[in-house]
Amino acid sequence: MAKRDPGKLTFRQEQFAIEYLKDRNASAAAVRAGYSEKSASTAGHACIHNPAVKSKIRELSGASEPSEAKADHAFVMQELRRVAEQEDVAQSTKVRALELLAKINGMLEERVTLKTDGLSGEQRAERVAILLERARSRLD
Repeated sequence: MAKRDPGKLTFRQEQFAIEYLKDRNASAAAVRAGYSEKSASTAGHACIHNPAVKSKIRELSGASEPSEAKADHAFVMQELRRVAEQEDVAQSTKVRALELLAKINGMLEERVTLKTDGLSGEQRAERVAILLERARSRLD
């Protein structure tokens, strides 16, 4: 069997690039491009890190310069705000727009501050171990 040119996109990769530009969500774009829902996260991650796919996304978006990518970011932020503020959209749509805005702005990350002033190295290590255990228990 002949090897495929690594610089040439498959049909699904091409579709992924097109779909990715709609909402910048790799998993959702993978599903819309024809990948299975089970493998969407993995396929989306693989596509978004594939140099040929990245190049196609830049080509399709017209963002060859970082300043143009910033303009895309500003556009996304503006559109999400517009959706969140609209009166005639479903409540779930507003909530999703607000959730995405919060995620983009780093508001959904849980942050922990650990004050270690005046503690010995052993006491610091003990505090870090306690915080890690708490974090792990929250994930379970």
